[in-house]
Amino acid sequence: METLITLRTSLARHSTGTFCLIDRRRFSSNNPPLPHFEIEEIMDWVPVFLLTFKLLVLAIGMFFAIKWHYDQGKKSGVPANERRTVLRAGGMVSAVFVLGILMLGFLTFSLGKTLGLDLTLP
Repeated sequence: METLITLRTSLARHSTGTFCLIDRRRFSSNNPPLPHFEIEEIMDWVPVFLLTFKLLVLAIGMFFAIKWHYDQGKKSGVPANERRTVLRAGGMVSAVFVLGILMLGFLTFSLGKTLGLDLTLP
């Protein structure tokens, strides 16, 4: 027979040293729920997983988009010299874009530090 246990609201110490409120009214002794601090630790990894998944999906999509356009260019019979010129121009545009993003990030962090913002990672 499964026994049910009743608990009152209690404080639990989090791994970071802070306290969080745990309210477990009734739970089964065979399958107790996860405490809030364990759920919070799991939830800390959700953005990491989602960002990794998003970058992976975008990278695969970009690969197939470039491959499709490259194959379409081969079908149309564009000369190799013209194709090289277009690829070189596309590479230069990509390099300028990446450099612009890096400069914008550097300027943003510089401005944030100048304004006294705490930009340290947790």
